[in-house]
Amino acid sequence: MPLHPRISLNRLLRTVPALGALVLCAGCASTMSEIPPPCSFNGVDDVSPASAQLTRLQMLTRRLLALGPNIDPAEARQVAATALQTSLTQRREYEVTGGATSHNLAVASGKKRRGLCIHWTRDLLDALRALDLRTFTLYWGIANEGNVVSEHSTVVIAARGEGFHEGLVLDGWRYSGCLYWGAVIADRYRWLEAAHYSQNENRR
Repeated sequence: MPLHPRISLNRLLRTVPALGALVLCAGCASTMSEIPPPCSFNGVDDVSPASAQLTRLQMLTRRLLALGPNIDPAEARQVAATALQTSLTQRREYEVTGGATSHNLAVASGKKRRGLCIHWTRDLLDALRALDLRTFTLYWGIANEGNVVSEHSTVVIAARGEGFHEGLVLDGWRYSGCLYWGAVIADRYRWLEAAHYSQNENRR
């Protein structure tokens, strides 16, 4: 059965402790080539089977662990669960029911209030900053800066002490709430670190 849209992945892991162990097993050898199962949306809600949602959680956790040898496994799992759940929550709060580009047009025309890539980035960064991370560093990534058509923002997360280009893109906007992740240097966007963002800043 699918997860109820308001049941978080963190709650799922607390409810069934054995699932927590599954998240951390299997190592990191195949993380670069893994393709997560797609989300299945009914309007604003993800109605994917619980097994698919759990697989995405396991895969993202392993990918985060692969960022460095000193990553805390529990923190990696917390980041993965928070990023995945926040993206689904954003879809609901932004009232996204179509593709990313069509939603941008709805925001630009005043039909929808929020849901541009900067909103996805800001809100996910806020959610991850609230975790008070010890083994990760957060960045704001930007591509095609200044181009009103193609400029794009995203969250980038790296192991503590590693630079922006060693990080992992966490992009909720791209697939309208179905979180995308991938290496900064391998992504289709040419990402640069946004100079305006510090993970210690107050919300603006």
